[in-house]
Amino acid sequence: MHQPSRHQTWSWISIGFWLAVTLAALVPARGESAQQLSLTYISNEGFLLEAGGRKVLVDALVGTNPRYISMSHEVRSQLEGAEAPFDDVDLVLATHYHGDHFEAQGVGRHLLANPRAVFVSTRQAVEKLQNEFSEFSKIEDRVHAAAPKEGQRHKFPELGLEVLNLHHGRNRRPLVENHGFVFEVGSWKILHVGDTEAQKDEFAANSLDKDGIDVALLPGWIVFDSTWEGVISEAIQPGRVAVMHLPPNWKEKDFAAASKQAQEALFFRHALEIVELSP
Repeated sequence: MHQPSRHQTWSWISIGFWLAVTLAALVPARGESAQQLSLTYISNEGFLLEAGGRKVLVDALVGTNPRYISMSHEVRSQLEGAEAPFDDVDLVLATHYHGDHFEAQGVGRHLLANPRAVFVSTRQAVEKLQNEFSEFSKIEDRVHAAAPKEGQRHKFPELGLEVLNLHHGRNRRPLVENHGFVFEVGSWKILHVGDTEAQKDEFAANSLDKDGIDVALLPGWIVFDSTWEGVISEAIQPGRVAVMHLPPNWKEKDFAAASKQAQEALFFRHALEIVELSP
């Protein structure tokens, strides 16, 4: 998790003109044959993505954390019970094992309730799932830990998924494994980077600019902090950007200021807010 001093107190004056120019130049989602993409916001960095009959949950089965936008008990019950709109989910992803991105009981219960779902995460998250979920033996054949080296990818072609090693901060102790995910939802290609603090050259080592990313789900510091200048415009080059990991106490004026700076970005204000994208 991140300290508010770094990632929750951006100065709109210091953001810099580069971002407005970058996002204004981004093209709509690629692919003439692409189906409509539905993004349902859940909490913090959690989303349900749906297109072409495929559903993916990423960083959605989490614990409660008052520092970030959280879901209600009702939504949590629907998620864990694989109830609509969270029924028939094909793929469940968690970028790392922190409680605002992953919660062992929630993941385990969803997998029990939804026998079609496959779970992919870091070794640390899978270890917590194994140790903390008492019925792990019933789901272990659908649980996968990926451990790619930096600049390389762990590919799951049968899942339409590629896993990247995007560090959570090199000075953290203990070190936190953090994955980036490039995955397919229908004819859309999605990127979710979790809580990475990787810089432009580290992103560039993954050649994401060649992937044809339609939607990049990025934490606010990558979008607004000039430390990460060039990550979006050069290293990723996505069709659209959705901003996540925002403070729960933001007012409408904060969203208005952010939207003015990142004019083409998508912002979510509350759990179960839905955005539909067309090709």
